[in-house]
Amino acid sequence: MIKKSSIIVLLGIGLILPVCQWRATADAGSALNFALAEFCDGKPCEKLIENRITCFMPPAPPRNCKNKDCHTPGFALAIIKDDKVIFERGKGFANIERDEEITTNTIFDLASLTKQFTAAGIMMLIEDPAIKLRNGYRLTVDTSLSDILNDFPPAQAKDIILADLLTHQSGLPDYIAEYQRHHRFDFKKNLKEGKPSWYETMDHRDKREELTTEGAFKLIVEAEPTRGKDPGTDFNYSNSGYVVLARIIEELSHKTYKQFMKEKIFDPLGMTNTSVFDEHSAKISGHAFPYRQHEGKYFVMEGYTPINFVYGDGNIHSTLSDMIKWVQALDKIEHGRAGALLKRETLVTAFKSTRLREDMSKPLRYGFGWFVARKNTESDGPTTRVIYHGGDWYGFHSYMLNGRVERSESPVCELTMIVLSNFEPEVHDQSQNRPCHLARELSRFFWGGNKAQNIILDDNKMFCGSEPKPTCGPPPHCPTIGN
Repeated sequence: MIKKSSIIVLLGIGLILPVCQWRATADAGSALNFALAEFCDGKPCEKLIENRITCFMPPAPPRNCKNKDCHTPGFALAIIKDDKVIFERGKGFANIERDEEITTNTIFDLASLTKQFTAAGIMMLIEDPAIKLRNGYRLTVDTSLSDILNDFPPAQAKDIILADLLTHQSGLPDYIAEYQRHHRFDFKKNLKEGKPSWYETMDHRDKREELTTEGAFKLIVEAEPTRGKDPGTDFNYSNSGYVVLARIIEELSHKTYKQFMKEKIFDPLGMTNTSVFDEHSAKISGHAFPYRQHEGKYFVMEGYTPINFVYGDGNIHSTLSDMIKWVQALDKIEHGRAGALLKRETLVTAFKSTRLREDMSKPLRYGFGWFVARKNTESDGPTTRVIYHGGDWYGFHSYMLNGRVERSESPVCELTMIVLSNFEPEVHDQSQNRPCHLARELSRFFWGGNKAQNIILDDNKMFCGSEPKPTCGPPPHCPTIGN
């Protein structure tokens, strides 16, 4: 789920890439319009995009491979520019052994991309006038945990507010570390090759102990508070905080997290291949298998861990096609269109960088379920805003990036990339790796070519993990495209 990852991370249809529709009204010769042209007018062709996808694909098997041994796992990738899908495609194999290629309807484990759905669920409850607390008040981001749940020690629950959980300031101990401490389970030793995929056999039910969300919540409640991590005093990326948020959704909605997500988000948006995986779920058909390369050959990772049922911080499984619908739903909210899931002002708050509650001078660069980077490009020019997140869980790596140029907080042009993958590096470092690097590399060509490295993307703010990005060489020449 991007369990234990400090940054937890995404990007495919015929291509005539439109020029960004500028909303600026200044004179065409002005410095401002010149700057906007640099930002918005990148026109990479399909040939260039395909070249970069090929470069960032998982490493190829040895040249002497034969038949299926030559296959690799890969990506499902989509690019959305100014609310139009301009590229949508799968490349590589979801199941090498059965010759099943990745398509836009292949299901992937989203891992920590789940957090943005959990945050959206909380915001829906905040907007719902029917949701009342025990004290009769409405739910807000400043509501104390003690006003919602009875499980925590009173003093601890009183100190934690909803915003702390959303922005990783709660100070709650990590439930994965707690599980490892209690059960002496070593995740690294469990990266096995050559066994049937957990997603295929589902044989864990009869043979293995599984931690459910209920069990994870119990570990969080009973753990000793993290020393020196009082709520609101430090940013500490927390899977535990989002497990608690899932519990809050269940407590206030009187539905399971799975039911709530299906009824309030997945069904209304037509995300028919998206679901929450828990201990009651059936076998997932159409799921990509997770692969790891060892001595040049790709093996299916068994995929078993004892915490595959825990949700809220992860465990939403989805497809590229469904994730496009999610992006379009977010865009609908941001533009204040009728029938949106949330009010615009609610979502705008989620996309803003927060600060430490107990020290407002320290920005966190995190909103509600999203990392946030924002900067002024020049003293009298537009502002850029980038929201992004990654996901990482046992062979599944994902990344989602949305960059936009704004003028007076109104969008001038916008680009979203979604990348889902089923490849685990041989050395498991729990980083986003190639999906993150691919999203950033492609976005450069849309955001004004090489200049964009100093315009939209900031290496100090958008870390792609420890694996160096591949060396792709110079981009191929793009033919001139009509406007």
